[in-house]
Amino acid sequence: MSSLARLLMRQSWPQGDLDLLLKVSLLPEAEAARCWEQWKAHHDLDDVTWEEHKLLTPIASRLPAIAPDCPYRPRVQGLAKAHWTTSQLMLRASAAALDVLIANAIPVMLLKGGALQAAGLAGSGPRISGDLDILVPRALYPRTIALLYADEWSSRDSREYAQSSWRFRSGLNLRRGLHGDIDVHHQPVPSPRLSDAALDALWSRAVPARFHGRAIFVPCHADMIALTAAHAMHPATARQLSAAWAFDLITLLKHGEVDLEKVVESTAALDAVAACLACLLYLDRLVPLDNGRQLIHALEQRRTRLGETLGLFAHSKGSAATTPLRHLAGLVAESPKDDFEPERRVVPRIRRSRRPIPDKGAIAQTLDMREPRLRHEFSIGGPELDGPRRLVVEIEFERPRVARRFRFDISVDGMPVARLGARPASLAPATRMTFSVPLPYASELSSRIAIEALSEGEIPAKANLEQILRAKPVPFQIAHLAWA
Repeated sequence: MSSLARLLMRQSWPQGDLDLLLKVSLLPEAEAARCWEQWKAHHDLDDVTWEEHKLLTPIASRLPAIAPDCPYRPRVQGLAKAHWTTSQLMLRASAAALDVLIANAIPVMLLKGGALQAAGLAGSGPRISGDLDILVPRALYPRTIALLYADEWSSRDSREYAQSSWRFRSGLNLRRGLHGDIDVHHQPVPSPRLSDAALDALWSRAVPARFHGRAIFVPCHADMIALTAAHAMHPATARQLSAAWAFDLITLLKHGEVDLEKVVESTAALDAVAACLACLLYLDRLVPLDNGRQLIHALEQRRTRLGETLGLFAHSKGSAATTPLRHLAGLVAESPKDDFEPERRVVPRIRRSRRPIPDKGAIAQTLDMREPRLRHEFSIGGPELDGPRRLVVEIEFERPRVARRFRFDISVDGMPVARLGARPASLAPATRMTFSVPLPYASELSSRIAIEALSEGEIPAKANLEQILRAKPVPFQIAHLAWA
């Protein structure tokens, strides 16, 4: 491997605070104590990020040895217990989604922390998770989403939009109640888009396991190593990469037989040879392992695509730290062939129309359309023309007294056709917006239309009234419908 490749890989390693906290967890006590003092001198527990909290949890058990008199010690230990408890509540609530899928004969494979737990490889210390990662066959993804929506799981997208999302992304986050939080995937890595053959091979190697009494699958040991490395190199947030992957990878290298040839083949199939090498080279500085060094040697014999290495460099700091050089590296790394479709090509964005509503082509409305709702569904007859159609929709709602953007998904016969969006120019209590939506040609005499108001982001746990009003979807009524 060239020195340039190693230099680029180093850019993807945990940096700064995350690097310090990993050293506190993994280095011998004397060095760990120095790193803890260095981190503590510049941080307050009230300001740490979620990724740092995930590293503080395993550190809690080391503090009695490396910093017995640290004033942070009781609080760090308390936070560790609270995060672990919250994780267990999340896993139990999220496991209910598995029941729906299993009852409908949809194969389920768990990824990340759920897979480690089901395989009995959760490690000796506490592991906290924000959600449960579920993989289903790509061909069954739309049906999976429909079943979960019917079971009151929801996302920021309409059901129809979510069902089509496999065309432009790897998965979707769904939530239910206070603790239910799942990521449903049709492929196990965010990018690039994997071929159906690669996914079929992954499923063929999967191992049966049980999770909270439910029969599921987990990736084979070699695939778990490759997937852990692949996930490690994708930014956890807009500002930083994850670092908790280090504990998972150490666990996988220490437990179970590591088949070097199978790991190399798995990383190649996932386009993750460079990612796995970067992770192993970083760990080798902190926790040298025989299995790890043997795997480094085996991977170095495999030719690494330049695009893989450039991709690590491009995304190594998260999107918030993108520089012109990283952006250029990302463009070179991208391979449009066989990649995901552009999201806005699958579901076009349509802005508010300023044209007057046509006098002709008015569509009769029902009383239900005049009731404020978050979702309207109705059937309409097609216009007397043979070809593309354009539907003019006027939406009316009482807007909250805050400046914000409003979005709506519109679908026809179960397929998303557009995402409508606008920001009202005034703060008038009642707002009307008109959209002109091109519809696909329909051979049927009537079409089933659905229009749904969307949220504008997650509502924080301690949100104030203004934050809630800015984010939550707004009930609306349909003031006018016409063909144009």
